[in-house]
Amino acid sequence: MPSEDRTILVTGGGRGIGAAVCSALARDGWNVVVNYRANRSAAEHVAEAVQRLGRRSLAVEADVSVPDDVARMMTRVDEQLGPVLGLVNNAGISLRATTATQTRDEWHRTLAVDLSAPFLCVKAVLPGMLSRKQGCIVNIASIAGLTGGNIGPAYAAAKGGLIAATRYMARDLLPYGIRVNCVAPTLTETDMVVRMDPALKEKILSGSPLGRLIQVEEVAEVVRFLASDAASAVSGECIRLGGG
Repeated sequence: MPSEDRTILVTGGGRGIGAAVCSALARDGWNVVVNYRANRSAAEHVAEAVQRLGRRSLAVEADVSVPDDVARMMTRVDEQLGPVLGLVNNAGISLRATTATQTRDEWHRTLAVDLSAPFLCVKAVLPGMLSRKQGCIVNIASIAGLTGGNIGPAYAAAKGGLIAATRYMARDLLPYGIRVNCVAPTLTETDMVVRMDPALKEKILSGSPLGRLIQVEEVAEVVRFLASDAASAVSGECIRLGGG
């Protein structure tokens, strides 16, 4: 489609990986919807940066784990930017716990944001993609979804479930021209990691041959590729950014 008609939604796009993804996609010709839950100023700053790159952009508030919020967001996006042909499910939370300390509320909240919310967003954009027989979806998972990780059982379960759901949806939707992939980064330099216990951070990095944190721009470049025509034959893949 003409570039002015290519709109992509990035959940949790106001900070960290999401903000870097928004910039990378704008440079690749996408109009970008910057979703946020609480930090309006950060999301608007990202949207303004996208506009300076010559693309249209919109910052939209929504808790993507709440169906009514997702519906309202999509109504506004349809009215102002038109059909959404790309989706990056990036919004997420990570509540550190052990099996013994993880509470029931933490379990349900983590799965709601990290697993159910991506499904809700896919359902919201799917009618438009199906009607046009094209679309791309990129889910931001985590290396923890493959290895268990160090955050906690709820986080590992949610990210592992997201990887499995990606593979199912890819097989289900590819006949309709819709590609679905995911990216599974290891420890990435975001605000969340800055606040992480230094001993835990050192423990994780000591097991990485790369010996450093993954940068948000490195994750964003993989997402940019998966959302591009260069990846037209790529679907159902989980690309690890594990640092070796």
